[in-house]
Amino acid sequence: YNGSREAPAVYKYQNKYYLITSGLTGWAPNKAKYYVADNMFGPWTDMGDPCIGDTEGNTFYTQSTYVIPYDAENGKFIYVGDR
Repeated sequence: YNGSREAPAVYKYQNKYYLITSGLTGWAPNKAKYYVADNMFGPWTDMGDPCIGDTEGNTFYTQSTYVIPYDAENGKFIYVGDR
């Protein structure tokens, strides 16, 4: 693993940008990471794995695709991942 990421899913909440990504491990599942920034161009801060309850550490066997604002005013978003 060389630190590269793929499958970016970006959304904005309370004037901050959030980015969820997947690692580059071919077809092998891996942990997602999320990042936060005040500006789309960075700098981005690595916040770690956003998945709660993912005991196997593989983003529930998905890869980030999109984030849907469900009730954005109250901080509710839906993660969409492809399998």
